[in-house]
Amino acid sequence: MAEGTFAEEKLVSSMFSGIWKSRCLSVVVSLGVPELLCNSITPVNVQEIAERTGCHTDEKIYKLRRDKGPSLGHIVEYYGSDEVWAAMLAFPEAVKYGDTAFERAHGMNLYDYIHTAGKLEYSVPTKSENMASDMGTNQRRLEFAQNYDCAMSMLSQMDLDSTQPSLATVYPWVKCKRIMDIGGGEGQLLSQILKVSGCEHIKGVLLDFPDVVERAKLFLTRENIADNRVTLLKGDILDGIPNCKEVDTIIVKNFLVIFTEDGMVKVMENCRQVLARRGRFIIVNSCNPEARDTEHNVTKTGLQQGFRGIHVMTMSKMGHFRTKSEWLNLIDRLCSRVAFQLNAVYETGDGPTLFELLKCE
Repeated sequence: MAEGTFAEEKLVSSMFSGIWKSRCLSVVVSLGVPELLCNSITPVNVQEIAERTGCHTDEKIYKLRRDKGPSLGHIVEYYGSDEVWAAMLAFPEAVKYGDTAFERAHGMNLYDYIHTAGKLEYSVPTKSENMASDMGTNQRRLEFAQNYDCAMSMLSQMDLDSTQPSLATVYPWVKCKRIMDIGGGEGQLLSQILKVSGCEHIKGVLLDFPDVVERAKLFLTRENIADNRVTLLKGDILDGIPNCKEVDTIIVKNFLVIFTEDGMVKVMENCRQVLARRGRFIIVNSCNPEARDTEHNVTKTGLQQGFRGIHVMTMSKMGHFRTKSEWLNLIDRLCSRVAFQLNAVYETGDGPTLFELLKCE
């Protein structure tokens, strides 16, 4: 048989097999196999693991443990969670009717599921008996939220570590004096910037939800970032920025994708309130490959940008990953509504792209 026979069929088949791979990894993590292996005082053989959990394992399982801070295990648990899989089951109808798969499956959006446990009741008319976890209970929602935050933190670490030049080196941060990171998580990007040679004068501000900020305190301490260099603010950018001195630079990394254009405008308007004259508003985002570009879809983090974009749209009605040209068109529209102008674009090879906007008077 000639080489290349069934090439397209094999490509589609390999793509589809990912559904089994991700679910198998999710099962291993959800059963606590990584923690079982890593916390055992004495060696544990395959038979013992099988007796305790019914699972098989290998020597690489330590990478999936979730008891030592953000890890690959959190990413696997999130993408393979019952919440996400329930949304994927609803994906065909969501495509047909133009709504969101997560809301169709859970009766609320991802934001509310994560952040309103105990406030907004979870009520779904039909719930699959095949779902193992207690989806919708307050305890489960709190666990899901914590795992989600850790998964995003790990993805951010992988993102920052995999690119050359990196986000910390590709941009001339040395010209900044006071940088605010909106939705900055535990502070991975901000801490890297503060460590860059020549940036010892920079002060940082991190704004995120209360539970995330608490973890940021611990992370920044581990990274040896002095308390007086970073101000931690608890809040929601849509409600404005509380009690903050003026900053000359604001970063939004993989953040605007969860908003509609009207929501992005609101974010930018609120940022303008604390941004100095001619201050910088820096959009940092991974970009989908352009049409017919088959060479740049898989980054060194291992994620396929196109499929990650589909995942974002599945989880959030507002979510949308874009190509670089689509981002430029979007930025042009946003700047026509909020007084900013695009000044420069910085590339990081296989990683995110930085779009530098300047505040206009």
